[in-house]
Amino acid sequence: KIYKFMLIKNTPILILAFNRDKKFNSCLENIYKYGFRRIYVSVDGARNEEDKEKQKIIKKICQDYSELTSCDLKTNFINTNFGCRKAVIQGISWFFNNVNYGLIVEDDVLLSSNVSNVMCELLQKYRFDENIMTISSFNEFILQDVNSITLSPIFRSWGWATWEHKWKEHLKFSNNIENLPIRSLAKYLPKKLRHIKNVRHVRACQLGLLDTWDYEFNFTHLALSKYSLTITGQNSLNIGFDSEATHTFFNENQDNMNKNFKNKQIDIDSQIKLNELIIKKILKTSGFQEVKLNLVLNAIILFFESYRISILFYLRLLKRKRFFKK
Repeated sequence: KIYKFMLIKNTPILILAFNRDKKFNSCLENIYKYGFRRIYVSVDGARNEEDKEKQKIIKKICQDYSELTSCDLKTNFINTNFGCRKAVIQGISWFFNNVNYGLIVEDDVLLSSNVSNVMCELLQKYRFDENIMTISSFNEFILQDVNSITLSPIFRSWGWATWEHKWKEHLKFSNNIENLPIRSLAKYLPKKLRHIKNVRHVRACQLGLLDTWDYEFNFTHLALSKYSLTITGQNSLNIGFDSEATHTFFNENQDNMNKNFKNKQIDIDSQIKLNELIIKKILKTSGFQEVKLNLVLNAIILFFESYRISILFYLRLLKRKRFFKK
């Protein structure tokens, strides 16, 4: 018990926030209650006066925790509004410029106490394993063996963890492929995932036409054949399905996931293997589509579609540039 207490106390954790002061407060309360004391907070820049007022509250909450509690709380308030891709990447990079490993949660995610402890243990146990890129707090598709861990081809962002060198490996890889043609991006994926939609999403993220950060990180997992060490079952609760959300508005599937949230015991020595059906479900829910055509025919489609999409993206960027000039 003393070891676990000291482990969670000394494990850094990052909260990614924006303008949801009440949810941020709930998230901070939750991780402080579990024993985290090395807390980092990164906040995207305000878009308007309403955001500024909300962020003043968030800043006051952080100041109160720094002054009135025993935690070491550091903040990164970004001056410019960068959105869901750039602000998150900048926030995580700031975090790993200060620490060597840690957990990451968004302000609308509440982890269970047991999964928080287990993720801290796994960060230590697998820190030298080059096959593991991340640790994920949940997998909603495993209905049995929900107290185990497994290897997943991609990570899940509702509470996860990694190490500084793994995050920087991702940034380096992303930088190296940034200017490659769309058809060249496909070559990094397993053959069954060389679908035009998958590489189209990556290029849209790179160009800022798709405002999300995690798709590229999962692309890195797949391209480098790295795994996310995943704790089975639903161990994180998302409280952000409402009008304040940027992406996660209410839907029935996500509501059912929250209903399956449990604070269960987890055996880190019990590791199960995912079957192909579950892997397909994980990939699909994260936006990766499998190739159903003949591979030769798919390669032909990929060749011609890559040029068409490149032209469309260029026109969208041109239109956006003209819009902001007005």
